[in-house]
Amino acid sequence: MTAMREFVRRRAWIVVACLVVALGAAGIIEHTIPVSYSASAALLVPSGFNANGPGAASEADNLAATYSTVLPEDSQVQQLVGAASGVAPTDVPKHLIITVATGSSVLDVTLSAPTPTGAVAGLKALVSAVTGRPPVVSAVATGSLLPIHVNATAARTSTSLKKGLALGGAIGLIIGIVGAIAWDRADPHIDRLEDLRAELADCPAWKGSGSPEMLSSMVDMWRTGSDHVVEVALLGIGAPHRAQVDNLAANFPAGTPVHRVDIDPEAGGLLPTKHQRLVLAVARRVPTARVRAVVHQLQELEIEPALAFLLDPEPRLPTPAATPRSKREATGGPVRPPSEQSSPGDLDGLGSRRLTAERNATAEAPR
Repeated sequence: MTAMREFVRRRAWIVVACLVVALGAAGIIEHTIPVSYSASAALLVPSGFNANGPGAASEADNLAATYSTVLPEDSQVQQLVGAASGVAPTDVPKHLIITVATGSSVLDVTLSAPTPTGAVAGLKALVSAVTGRPPVVSAVATGSLLPIHVNATAARTSTSLKKGLALGGAIGLIIGIVGAIAWDRADPHIDRLEDLRAELADCPAWKGSGSPEMLSSMVDMWRTGSDHVVEVALLGIGAPHRAQVDNLAANFPAGTPVHRVDIDPEAGGLLPTKHQRLVLAVARRVPTARVRAVVHQLQELEIEPALAFLLDPEPRLPTPAATPRSKREATGGPVRPPSEQSSPGDLDGLGSRRLTAERNATAEAPR
């Protein structure tokens, strides 16, 4: 559940962005697509009933299939329906749908038009033209089509705004979730303890600052078979939370020298040595490439990390506005010379010679 919460915290904005874009696109599309209305009717092709018998039903079925194909393409039908419905005659085949009901000789006729009155008027014009005696359309034989029913109202056929937004929201949500997962997998960072362990191979790794009992047992194990004092080199990767780093350093047994080190020569910090036990303090969300680069540098120095801890990153505080030098002197506050001011490398690499000196002094003081 913790990993899921972290994933949601990092990538929820992708889902929200996709959802907003999809809803906006659905609304725009809904307003740009013209509204259409449709009216329907049913026509019957009767069998050849006469005094000699009911006639063959198959002949009526075949004639119905012929009419369903011929009528939308007939020029007379196009002119009549187009004039009554407001649809361009050449577009009538796109708006006039005629199908044959399964197992019968009944024609289901649907006509769509920009307005409801146009759809009803165009449909009535078609029915009158093919069922009249004689029919206006020359392709239809007299008495071969009979009206069953004609709807006097037209229904809206275009998608409503609510349905469009619901569909767009569902699509946006799916795209957002898939995109968030893909983005997270394509953005390699150390987010979980498993990620850190995968990069450090055989080096033990824990989450948090550890406990005094655990670190004491580790120091005892390192001291086994040796009379030398175990020295710990603490190396930060990324920008781990200072309070957690201080807590980690304090959890080592009393008398164990803990040095803050750095592998960047330009940072000005102390370099780790081979006789020290190297402990890594890795900030969560540090790029995986950064961890790999540090591991590679340590391999070049022939130094293997002994422990690793995954800590929270240092919170980013807003940079305060610079105060003029004259104002600080006027208030009586001390002004530190540039040589005593901290450099960016002190924060990133945890290189602090002053803290190291204080720690060594404490360890060497007579008891």
